[in-house]
Amino acid sequence: MSIESEAIDEMVSAVGNGVERAIPLVEQLAKEVISDAFKGAEQKPSVRQALNDIKRSRQQKALTQPPAAQKTVKPKVRGAR
Repeated sequence: MSIESEAIDEMVSAVGNGVERAIPLVEQLAKEVISDAFKGAEQKPSVRQALNDIKRSRQQKALTQPPAAQKTVKPKVRGAR
C-alpha cells in the first residue's frame, strides 16, 4: 500500500469511530430535549383552539401576501349564442 492509501484508510476509520461514538450522544441529547419539551407542556390545547389558531394564521398570511399572490376569482366565459 502507498502512504496515501494508508492515510486515507486511517482517516476513514477515524471518522467511522467518531460517528459511532457520536450517535449515542446525539440520541441521548434528543431524548433529553423531547422530555424537556413534554415537561414544559402542562396542558394540551383543545382541538377547537388548534383549529382557531390555524384559521387565525391563515388569515394573517392572507393579509400579509401581496395582492398579486392572492387568488383571484375569474368568471367563466361562455361562448356567444
